[in-house]
Amino acid sequence: MNQNDMNLILQDVRKAYRLLADYQQRIIELITFIKKELDIEHYSQSIPNSLAPVSMHKIYNIGDGIGWQFLPMMNLTLLLHKTHSIPAGEEWQNHIKPNDLVFSIEIASDENNDGDLSPINSKSELQIYIYKCIKYKRKNNWYRDVWEIFEYPEFGKATPYQNKSSEIEYEIYGESLDLSEMYDEESVRSTLDAFRKRASEKLGQEI
Repeated sequence: MNQNDMNLILQDVRKAYRLLADYQQRIIELITFIKKELDIEHYSQSIPNSLAPVSMHKIYNIGDGIGWQFLPMMNLTLLLHKTHSIPAGEEWQNHIKPNDLVFSIEIASDENNDGDLSPINSKSELQIYIYKCIKYKRKNNWYRDVWEIFEYPEFGKATPYQNKSSEIEYEIYGESLDLSEMYDEESVRSTLDAFRKRASEKLGQEI
């Protein structure tokens, strides 16, 4: 490699950063649109590739695949809720009632996650799970009570969840939506409406 080769590589990197910034802008716009359409409120998030300052020593690990661990929004997961009755100034988790909903939305930008598949063979998806409350008596920390404990169930079927003390019961339904089919407002709304219809039938509740 010579300096000219290096300059060409760095030009490609700058192009890639611009493409990535444009992509993430579109994803943020998509999430904002979905949030508005579903009338849901932000609760929490999981950003797997975001290292806390105390973990930055990992940047010196030059093992295979370390570059993937620093890609932004690779598997960004947002948790949003639709809680029907929250007294002013109160925490929503203290007032969860049957039929209240929590949504998990994951941006699976590269289904493959580690680069083993080619960009052509992999897919970019938006994975949505809906948690329908049957019973929630702990009123403690929904993230730890439910999301951290119960692994995502199979797509396309309603799956029950109950904790060991029977204080918490949920029914969960999820689908993987192809991001390539969500290219403008009309296509996003159409995809989302179809998903809501299927989810409503599976969960026995209007979503």
